[in-house]
Amino acid sequence: MIGPVDVPIVCIIYNRARMVRRLVDGLRRLRPRQLLIVADGPKRGDPADAEACARARAELDRIDWDCEIRRDAASGNLGCRRRILTGLDWAFGLVERAIILEDDIDADPRFFGWAARMLAAYENRDDVAMLTGHNPLVWWPDVMPGTAGIPSRRGGIYGWATWRDRWRAIRQTFKGEPGATACEDVAARGFDPALAALFTFYLDQARQVTSLSWDVEWSLRMAISGRIAIVSPVNLVHNLGLGPDATITRDGDDMLFFLPRGTYPDRAAADALLAPPCLRLLAEGADDPAYDRARVLLELLVRSRDPAMARRLARRGDLPLDAALRLHLLPFRHMEETRRLIEHLGRTGVDPAAIGRWRHALGDGAGQPGPAS
Repeated sequence: MIGPVDVPIVCIIYNRARMVRRLVDGLRRLRPRQLLIVADGPKRGDPADAEACARARAELDRIDWDCEIRRDAASGNLGCRRRILTGLDWAFGLVERAIILEDDIDADPRFFGWAARMLAAYENRDDVAMLTGHNPLVWWPDVMPGTAGIPSRRGGIYGWATWRDRWRAIRQTFKGEPGATACEDVAARGFDPALAALFTFYLDQARQVTSLSWDVEWSLRMAISGRIAIVSPVNLVHNLGLGPDATITRDGDDMLFFLPRGTYPDRAAADALLAPPCLRLLAEGADDPAYDRARVLLELLVRSRDPAMARRLARRGDLPLDAALRLHLLPFRHMEETRRLIEHLGRTGVDPAAIGRWRHALGDGAGQPGPAS
């Protein structure tokens, strides 16, 4: 038995009873003293969705420990973006800080202790926007001793935490300087070129009709505001929500959602990183450009739809390619660097089949496919 957890936990649910059941079972081990439930409602004219939403909400009746529960349940469907934004606005009208879990997040129990300690340590540091337990690189070899975190210009909402003042400040951040292009706005922040390319693409989209997902826009606003996220030095989260009943992401082959948890390279070493006896705060203005760059290259590689074509295009610097395509070619234009990231993941315990697919996608140095395993 672990707990009880004193930090309020926000749980975001919709219509998947099996996910809410798993979430409740996991929280029972922690016995949080305060739960804030944000529930989306059923789609209009869809009786099956209404029944599914009711079943999901009924799973909350299984909470059998001493706990204050407050609910913000929508009567109709608001959609992922609006429901989460309004729900977190409601939650941070009630509490000063919180850990946030969507119903498909399966967090290692150590995440909650790590998040609670970091929330307390950085409570008065306006430059730190959020804490996240999801580390897409599984672990990172260059964590500053005693800091228990990686300073990153990108966020992550698969098991995260923040404070009321940071939530509100970033929600109100203006998306750049009047009259400046997206490229000029991002260039002024001094990001690594790979991260700058990603943020320029997002910012350009945000200024057009295209609506960004709420988490991408949050990450963008955080970076433009000059704040950072602190990422757990080892991955502490599984996202179990992929599949046909997912609200957004239905691609069940995206291994970045289901990575090894809590290894560096073993549990004892991970515990030492996560819970140093004397926590050292990161310096104001700290960041880790190498970590952010590695994450961009890896994520673009994993989500490449036609790697053979990408390898061919990457060798042609004379083609007039649009910004989106140039962005997605980055892993193939930096093959050796990306290949080293794949080998790193191979050492962390990532599924060897996934490692084989990514090696095959990248090909060998001459642009020919490498071995499939």
